Amino acid sequence: MSFETKSGSILNLFLDTEVEQYKIPKYQRAYSWTEEEVITFCEDLNEVCESNIDDYFFGAVIMIKDSKDKKTRNIIDGQQRITTFTILMAKLKNLCEQILQRIASDEEFSVMYEIKDDIDNKKAILSQCLEYNDSEGNKRYKLELSDTDKVFFEEYLKISRKKEILGALRVAIRNIEIKYNKYSNLDEIQDYTKKISETKDLMKNISTLIEKTKNINLEDLLNVSKDGLSGSEQEEIKEKIILSYLNKLEKEQIDVEKELRESKFTKGYYSNISLLRSFESKNMKNEPISHKRIMEAGKMIEKKIINPILDLEDLEEQVKELMEIIDSFTKKTYIVTIISSNEDTAYTMFQVLNDRGRSLGVVDLLRPHTLQMLESYGEKSNYFKEATKNWDNIAEKADCDKYMSVYLESYIKVSQNDKKIHNRYKKLFFDKKEDAVTIRNRIRDIEDKYEVYDNLNRGEWPYIDSNVDSWTKNRLREIVNKLKYKRCIPLLMAIYDECSEEDFVYALEIIDRVVFRYITICSKRPTKLTNVYESTIKYIRENKSFDREIFKENMKSLFEEDGASVIDFREKIKNGSLNYVPSRRDKILYFLTTIESYYVNDYLNYKILKNPNKTVVSNGKNIDIEHIYPQNALKSCKDENMDKIVNNLGNLTIIEDIKNKKLGNKPFEDKKKIYINEKLTITNIISKYKKWHEKEIEERENMYLDIAERIFTLD
Repeated sequence: MSFETKSGSILNLFLDTEVEQYKIPKYQRAYSWTEEEVITFCEDLNEVCESNIDDYFFGAVIMIKDSKDKKTRNIIDGQQRITTFTILMAKLKNLCEQILQRIASDEEFSVMYEIKDDIDNKKAILSQCLEYNDSEGNKRYKLELSDTDKVFFEEYLKISRKKEILGALRVAIRNIEIKYNKYSNLDEIQDYTKKISETKDLMKNISTLIEKTKNINLEDLLNVSKDGLSGSEQEEIKEKIILSYLNKLEKEQIDVEKELRESKFTKGYYSNISLLRSFESKNMKNEPISHKRIMEAGKMIEKKIINPILDLEDLEEQVKELMEIIDSFTKKTYIVTIISSNEDTAYTMFQVLNDRGRSLGVVDLLRPHTLQMLESYGEKSNYFKEATKNWDNIAEKADCDKYMSVYLESYIKVSQNDKKIHNRYKKLFFDKKEDAVTIRNRIRDIEDKYEVYDNLNRGEWPYIDSNVDSWTKNRLREIVNKLKYKRCIPLLMAIYDECSEEDFVYALEIIDRVVFRYITICSKRPTKLTNVYESTIKYIRENKSFDREIFKENMKSLFEEDGASVIDFREKIKNGSLNYVPSRRDKILYFLTTIESYYVNDYLNYKILKNPNKTVVSNGKNIDIEHIYPQNALKSCKDENMDKIVNNLGNLTIIEDIKNKKLGNKPFEDKKKIYINEKLTITNIISKYKKWHEKEIEERENMYLDIAERIFTLD
């Protein structure tokens, strides 16, 4: 059999004598868990502690035996979970040290050696899970992340030993103070104590307060406390005080680095201290998103698991909670590991597990495949690193899998339920016969085209340098945002890719008319319309051009179907498909603003323009629906018959939002005075009516229908 399975706790996984190190292959994605996923992880762990369950399932991990090192396992799936477990272990180890120091300073507990031994044992177990000694006796971390995160994660783990580092630092600083004759001034301590008590946001301002002191030694600074702070807040402030004090010593012309390097107390921690100081001032805005997420995961684990224990005032209770969380974490967590001796079997297993319930990550599957292909060509061209960055950037998009599907659809037909899109990608773009340049260019194009997709998905015009008028650009926005229609995006992406902006505008005008009539009003199934898109995409990709006439004829043929004719279209609207209800607001606005763009102000003998008046309603942002006979008419002009048809299409018009609020429930005679000055033609014309009753509403509805017939057609 080409794979074996093991099951057990997280402790069994990390203390497996057959394994020294777990590695995330360099072609795997970086750390990607968001706050939501880390919160779920913490909540699951807390549930383990609170329940009587002895084997809480935390998922599966798929790994490959390393071909060069029999004691190394390469993790193919489960790396996010294992990384988060490692962060948790580092935080718990530091918590052990914090509680041990509290015990040492407590007269009652300091002599309870059994408790101290128990915590020391837990700390030692966590250390074994985090580190191992290599063949040369050097300490190395059990988990090694992929290239993007490897160095950063190792540095992060080094500074996670904060309590030990800061403890050594305090002793070294005391020796520096003695060497340079630094002593505290009692009056200044009293002044500092007063400032601490008066400072509202101490966490934010403590560094500034430290910098302003002159003659107060570190221990005196640390001994001044503020009421109302939790245990975790006190620990955070102590760290800030120590690091701020170090900065202050440097400004006093003391060679702090030299002193710390030579001190017997900090010699073993010197690199850790340097990292801790650099992390304190690190600008995370310039770091990869995965580094930020590692930091955020650590903070969330502190918030949900570590700080609640630190904040307990009773030391005995604190010790009890510490032991429970470590025991639950190391003994009750149940993980299944699937170990394969070859890569193909491991990836097949990964895909099978994904197909049977877990969310399939297209990027997660394509990334290793393509990077391995590039690696086989050698890394001289630097294509491997560039492609790694491309995939990282794509993977960070919240809708990356949806985008990957749409990108593929802009080339070939893709089933909506296709769970093996990655295989379609491999066949179309990443065949083994492809050379490195072609593969690199395709991955680069996938990243670059996301911006086009994102613009289209939001209804924004994708062309940067464009002379197209705002009315036309707004039609795209109307289709996407008002009609909530996005199935045309793959076609528009293909046209953008291979054809001209004029072709794009032409296709959009056709889509605009067809979608509203065929989909929005006539409620036809989208299959045949999608088929037209797919055949057009195929033609575009094969011929590198767009045949406007063929596209128009194919789209026009849809109107010949039963239920999509002009009569059907008119009947659907007549039967109330555009009568006002809040959920139809966007569709009605789309319809009325479109009517406005074609309507010629000619009372009763209305006409329509062959081409829209593109100066009118260029964006429609401040336009609202107006009920001519008000929804809540005043008692003086209330009409029961009119109340029954108040939401009919014929009683609706459009008006500037600010005017709509002013009109409110005013009677028709008062509204006419505002309508007469309205720039919107279909509203202005109402001012010519002498009265507004059932007959006028029906007349206006027929006007809308007559105009709509002539707009939403391809004749």
